[in-house]
Amino acid sequence: MAATGAIKSRRRALDSTVLDDAVAAQDTVTQLVASIRAVIREVPGAHAVTARWCTAHDYTDPGKPKIAWHD
Repeated sequence: MAATGAIKSRRRALDSTVLDDAVAAQDTVTQLVASIRAVIREVPGAHAVTARWCTAHDYTDPGKPKIAWHD
């Protein structure tokens, strides 16, 4: 690009529109639920602890938590 003269300045711009679908955008709640599921799956004894203290969501239920997302 530089050799052809197509880029004359040092400033670059990138239109990220095409990259938007390349990654899964996750909200904070979804990330938190996924992390708790990973801990339950990987840490011995974590299932009993989360069953006692993390009662707001059924972590065996796949998908997003059933909450008022637009509230």
